[in-house]
Amino acid sequence: MDAGKVLNNLLIIIVLISSITIAFTVGYIMSVDNNQVEKNPDIGVVEKQDETTIDLNENSTLVKALSEKVLDIYTNNEFSHYMDYFYKQDTLELDSADSKFKLSLASESLDSSIFDVTDEGRYMVISEEEIKESYESLFGLNTYQRGDFYNAVFTFIWSEQNQDYRTLVLNGLGGATCGGVQTDFAYAKQIKSSLENKIEIYEYFYVADCGENIQYYSDYNKTNLIMTSSSISKEEMLEKYSNQLGIYKYTFVEDINGIYVFTRVEKVK
Repeated sequence: MDAGKVLNNLLIIIVLISSITIAFTVGYIMSVDNNQVEKNPDIGVVEKQDETTIDLNENSTLVKALSEKVLDIYTNNEFSHYMDYFYKQDTLELDSADSKFKLSLASESLDSSIFDVTDEGRYMVISEEEIKESYESLFGLNTYQRGDFYNAVFTFIWSEQNQDYRTLVLNGLGGATCGGVQTDFAYAKQIKSSLENKIEIYEYFYVADCGENIQYYSDYNKTNLIMTSSSISKEEMLEKYSNQLGIYKYTFVEDINGIYVFTRVEKVK
């Protein structure tokens, strides 16, 4: 074999060895990256490293403002046709909630003094500007859409002619009802990280079912009985039975406009 052929064979062998080495190295790096992705499918570890949690009480400015928009309105049992949205299911993502429900929520957080009663008291009117402002303060800018909705007592219809929301003919407010959903503030916290800033408000929950004696349940479906009593105040219920009550978490995430957007309701107990 002449020297030229030997040299060519040697070069081929060197090229093959180099190719195998490079392929092995690339395969190893990809394997390491894949293992890291499997172990860390998201960046939760990073998020936890710079996460700060601050306990808030019910007198916190943020907690009070958000509670007035969302939590406080549901102490009115007349609004029971929408209770399912918060309590019957374990988790509610507000992105996928019924638009009528979201408009109702926006209307309920309005000061009743802005409602105009017209036509000799036969109709109640809410301006679109008021509804839109309230809606976007809950769900973010540019999220508002027109539509009919239920208020706690009334049905509001969008009036194309008047460019506002008008009730059907008023038929009175009805009387008080016995029992229903009862809620109260439990605790709250603010969670800050490099990724997001959010407020979580936790609320005690129970249902009173009226009869000869009132039965109190920790869940909306009335499967977990707490106790039976002819009469018990909310203060006494919280003092004696708080460890048996249901708890729901309401999450508000700060968006790029500084608005704490209502994003989620979750049953945690």
